[in-house]
Amino acid sequence: MFIKNVLLLLFVFVFTNLAIGQLKLGFNAGVSYNMPSYKMSSQDTLTNTNEYRGLGANFGLYGYLNLAGKDQTYGVQAELLMSTRSHTTFSKANEEVNSEIFYYRESHALQSMMYFDLPVHFRFNKVFKKGKFGDANLLGFFVGPQASYMLSAKYDVDHTSLTSVQGQETILRENSNKPTFKYNEFEFGISGGLLFEMQAGFRIGARFYRSFMSAADHERLSINHQMLVAFVGFNFAKIGGR
Repeated sequence: MFIKNVLLLLFVFVFTNLAIGQLKLGFNAGVSYNMPSYKMSSQDTLTNTNEYRGLGANFGLYGYLNLAGKDQTYGVQAELLMSTRSHTTFSKANEEVNSEIFYYRESHALQSMMYFDLPVHFRFNKVFKKGKFGDANLLGFFVGPQASYMLSAKYDVDHTSLTSVQGQETILRENSNKPTFKYNEFEFGISGGLLFEMQAGFRIGARFYRSFMSAADHERLSINHQMLVAFVGFNFAKIGGR
């Protein structure tokens, strides 16, 4: 239902705005460096999680509506993307009950998620005139909201625990693919960045994304996605305008 509504809104957006300016359609693909922000409640003070890093990929379609006519100085850009977001975490906890009982536990986890992303950016361009025929090259700055819907999530964790009682140590290792929390399906955030677009249609750029909503549906744990994305693309169609 979410995806159908998004496609309907995009359809309406495209065909009600062609009279205003030129619409460019194209394809985007990129890689992301994921560095989510973890926050835990004060009740989890024994846990020290100090690594959250990973790589991902994204690809999809975009449309850019030029609203400034021949000046090409501003417009609206929307994208439909499939993205993967993977990252690893390392956490440890230890507790000394008394002089004879000591407990230690560490976990290495890999979280892999796939999302349907819809960023909508307001774009401002610096126009460069080059070449014999005055071909325009655009340096654009863009910023705007992004809505995401989770399509799938995988979780894999290795636990190692050590219990020492009066000098006698017991070590236990186990693997699990069941997270201790549920994932939120819907996410909302903001992204912004820079791109360079050539008149021939090629484009290259980078952007940063930060979610406002936690990916974890848990009262004591908050996971906010942060990503640095590098992408390339190509305009394959122009509709309307001059």
